[in-house]
Amino acid sequence: MTEQQLIKDIVKVVSGKLKRPSLRAAHHPVGLHYLIERINPLVGIGEDDVRMIGIYGDKEVGKSTLAKALFNHHSHKFEGCSFLEHVKATAGLYGLVKVQETLLRETLGDAYDDSMRLGNSSIGDSVIARRLRFKKVLVVIDDVNALEQLRELAGGKDWFGSGSRIIITTQDRDLLQRYRDVEAEHMYEMERLNLSESRQLLCWNAFKSPVPPQTFAAHVEGMLEVIGEGHPGRLIRTASNLRGKSPEEWDSTIEKLSQAEDGSEGRDKLILNHTVDVLKQLHKAIFLVIACFNGRDKGEVVDIFGHVTESSFNRAIKKLTNRSLISTRRNRIWVNDSLREPSKEMIRAESCTQFQWMRRLDDLVEGSPDEVLQSIKEQARTMCDGFFGDSDDGDSDDGDSDDEEENEDNNEH
Repeated sequence: MTEQQLIKDIVKVVSGKLKRPSLRAAHHPVGLHYLIERINPLVGIGEDDVRMIGIYGDKEVGKSTLAKALFNHHSHKFEGCSFLEHVKATAGLYGLVKVQETLLRETLGDAYDDSMRLGNSSIGDSVIARRLRFKKVLVVIDDVNALEQLRELAGGKDWFGSGSRIIITTQDRDLLQRYRDVEAEHMYEMERLNLSESRQLLCWNAFKSPVPPQTFAAHVEGMLEVIGEGHPGRLIRTASNLRGKSPEEWDSTIEKLSQAEDGSEGRDKLILNHTVDVLKQLHKAIFLVIACFNGRDKGEVVDIFGHVTESSFNRAIKKLTNRSLISTRRNRIWVNDSLREPSKEMIRAESCTQFQWMRRLDDLVEGSPDEVLQSIKEQARTMCDGFFGDSDDGDSDDGDSDDEEENEDNNEH
């Protein structure tokens, strides 16, 4: 190899690594460094075997956040990388073939050909195995709920080159046990935030400090007792609602949340209702439309709010993301996992006139013929123009100051 060719190869490798985006793991990464140290021996970076690692646990305990942190920490050590988020929702909307194409596009980089369209998932299997067999890759398969998803995206260790690592996140430990290539010693049960870490996360989001002001110390303890420790999304949403609020407003919120139905679902529903109720009308409408179009292209939501300025729309997306209501990546928008059913219930229960059209949109958006869906979108767009077309932000400020915070990817804490 000539010196000139060697330089070209080095430049190609370095530029490829620089192109890899850093994923936003958490705005306030409380406890994340400890978790990375705990799981790194299981991941075994640097060893030559092909290894599949399963991270399992309940909704919103930080599985995706940990996977993103691992991806950011180690991606530069691989020849190709792919983070396949929300696989359950994405496969349901677009089919596994689209997820397979994303895997190939991201791991192959410049070697990916746009003409490389997969006719079906069986073809995708053979193409992935053929193209990645000798390539050292890091792949994260996030939020899987079916064995078929694993078989079509990571069919076997022989699909990938020496040293490859495949990280899987799921709520279902049994699924990992049934998938023969995830060995028992490479399964990791997601550890919840402890009481001290939960307190820090609550305080960071409410006071922008790891400890509360003295006048709020008792209120923080009371809130933790009501909402529980170890649920990052729940902590973030509750704290964001109370940022800048008085002790009396904390007391009122604690009282309301103490009346939640037994179990985490009832508490999540009450927190969601409170979080959305204090939003501006425009931001509330955007959130409810996202709930209808969960996992779809951002453009579909933008189209419905055609007369809303781009800056107002982006400000709404940032606020909803900062409050751990939604997550965005690859120009797609998701309602966070534990909020999907409560948000649907909210749409069905909504009595305000300007939100009535969403009931029909929610009923028809899944599995509807394109022409029917397009008709509903046009009706929704017309109604939104009437309610929000002349307003930049929908109504008066809600008193939150999180718009200056930068937040691109925020899933679980």
